[in-house]
Amino acid sequence: MRHDQLFKAVLQNCFDDFLKLFYPDVAARLDFATLRFLEKELFTDFPEGSRREADIVAEVKTHDGDPELVLVHVEVQSRSERDFGRRMFRYYMALLLRYSAPVFPVVLYLHGGSGLSEEEYRVTVFGREVHRFCYQSIGLAHLGPAGVSWGEPVGRCARGVDGQGENASSTRASSGNVDARVAERTRRRSESTAGQRNRKLLPAHRHRGSAI
Repeated sequence: MRHDQLFKAVLQNCFDDFLKLFYPDVAARLDFATLRFLEKELFTDFPEGSRREADIVAEVKTHDGDPELVLVHVEVQSRSERDFGRRMFRYYMALLLRYSAPVFPVVLYLHGGSGLSEEEYRVTVFGREVHRFCYQSIGLAHLGPAGVSWGEPVGRCARGVDGQGENASSTRASSGNVDARVAERTRRRSESTAGQRNRKLLPAHRHRGSAI
């Protein structure tokens, strides 16, 4: 399994840990008992006509109900690409229009980036700025031990995938263990979700959202 694909799998199964590690203030406002991942989102990349798939889009309610729920969109990138900001902006607009819910967008660079930062995409007309879109950025390669509190399981996996603290052979040797942990966590999450659904504790709210 490629490192980016492995990290996407781990990230989806440790999503609450991921947000608590990098954005604890945001995580504190979210009710992870209501967390659910939306089906793979496909977008037509106008005007080129190519189709793109968003990596991870999660829907989760808030504790205080203001807003009632948010979408957390995370793109996992090996490194920065030209016009990536425009792609994130298109994802953001498509999700906002489709679900009418606030979107918290994040890009996670396995290589490159600049630690914990914020990136932006600006639209100008005749030299005048008409729109500015900002999204959160995590550059694993530039996060030292003091950058974040590296905890389990996301912190250790992040260091392993990025090559920090463990050599490549160790990372490859541990990939089977990571896959096993992912599979086990997936099984537990599936059983929990099924139980909640049977007890009707989680009503469907895919198209509900708060005005922003």
